[in-house]
Amino acid sequence: MKKIWLEFPRLTARIYQDHAEAGMVGGHHDAEHAVRVAQMAVEIAENDKVALRAGAAGLCHNADRILQHTLKLGSRRDAPREKVRELLKSELTIEAFDRGEIRLIVDAVLKHDGKNDPADSPELVALMDADRLVNAEPDLIIRSAQLYHDLPPIDPVHFEHDPTANYRNPKSVLRDIMETLEWLTPGTPFYVRLPKAREMAAEHRKFFDDFGAQLIACRRETGFHPYPEELLVLRTQFSEPRQS
Repeated sequence: MKKIWLEFPRLTARIYQDHAEAGMVGGHHDAEHAVRVAQMAVEIAENDKVALRAGAAGLCHNADRILQHTLKLGSRRDAPREKVRELLKSELTIEAFDRGEIRLIVDAVLKHDGKNDPADSPELVALMDADRLVNAEPDLIIRSAQLYHDLPPIDPVHFEHDPTANYRNPKSVLRDIMETLEWLTPGTPFYVRLPKAREMAAEHRKFFDDFGAQLIACRRETGFHPYPEELLVLRTQFSEPRQS
């Protein structure tokens, strides 16, 4: 199996440099995450040429997050699209990609967090699957807590089923973690598509199913599931904003 950091050593070094200069060392989406996504794309892609282009896209796929940090933006989605393109092209020209390859890689990075679309290029499919699989590995539990350190770890009433929460506003760390089930579940708009990715998704799904079941079982043993009515009253009372 090809190793992406050996295939593109100069690009890999640039990715580490860009993350370091943005103050993104050791965070939830650091350079190591980018390399892991890149290598996953290489492993699941269905031919060598797609694998290398998708791997390069994986190396670069944190471009919007890098700009979020360097430009001090509130969200990665606030990063101007043209600046993301400029950063990607600057990174990719370090290696011997032709213009057509750069266009394919940039397009994949810009679209990789969307829903599945039949028109997606093979490079985009491999990148999307790779990013979802790496984000659905067991260390997600730690990385999610890093990302959402200001949220409660668990909603003890709803767990991951708070009807007012969503992907962009999970309201608890657990809700964000269990969002991964959509990527691992057949029939959802975000389910991985490549054959090898689907094999891996089934294994990852078992881990998170067991994790959720164990959380509930432990709480049930000491009377915290379902959540006690008396504590729910207090929780509601003291979560309301106090009058000044």
